Amino acid sequence: MECFSHTSNPAVGACRNCGKGVCRECVQMDSGYLSCSKECTESLNRIFSPIANPQESMNRVHASTAATWFVFAFMFMVAVVYQWYFEMYFSFISVLFMVSFLVLGIAARKNIKRENA
Repeated sequence: MECFSHTSNPAVGACRNCGKGVCRECVQMDSGYLSCSKECTESLNRIFSPIANPQESMNRVHASTAATWFVFAFMFMVAVVYQWYFEMYFSFISVLFMVSFLVLGIAARKNIKRENA
C-alpha cells in the first residue's frame, strides 16, 4: 500500500477513520489512533471519546435520568393543581405518581453527587 498523498512513499498504516494509506510524513497520532488528517482525527475523537471517558458519559446519562423524573413529577403536579383548582374529581393516584417521581429524581441527583465525590 502507498501513501494517499505521497504516492512514491510506502504506507506505514491505514487511517482508522477513512482507511487511506499514510506514510511517516502524513501520519497523525493526536487521537491515539492512526489518522490521515485533522478532520479524521476530530472524527475519531468524537467517536471514541465516550469510550475513553466512560465516567463522563455515565454522568450525562444519570443527569438526563434525573431530569426526566423531575419532568414527570412536574407534569403530575400540574395535573393535581388543575384538578384542585377546577374542583374536579381529585385523583389520589396523581399525587402518588407526583411524589414517586420527585423521590426518584432526588435519588438520581444524590446518585450523581455520590459518584462524583
